[in-house]
Amino acid sequence: MISIKNYGQPFVMADEYRLILLFDRSPVLASGVIRRGDGLYINTSDDVLPVYAFKMEKELMRLLKDNMEVWYE
Repeated sequence: MISIKNYGQPFVMADEYRLILLFDRSPVLASGVIRRGDGLYINTSDDVLPVYAFKMEKELMRLLKDNMEVWYE
């Protein structure tokens, strides 16, 4: 039997996270967290952006939780 429970959700790879930029509300695919000095940055397909450039929502929280070892160093 085929379940239709997840059909309404967009397909996202396990190592990619769909985040929303604050300044123009455009969606961005992110793949990880990078620590540079005292700051945390999100690795996206186009650039590396600071974590505060993104809207705080479920996907950003999941990305930070999945990469907790980077920002706890």
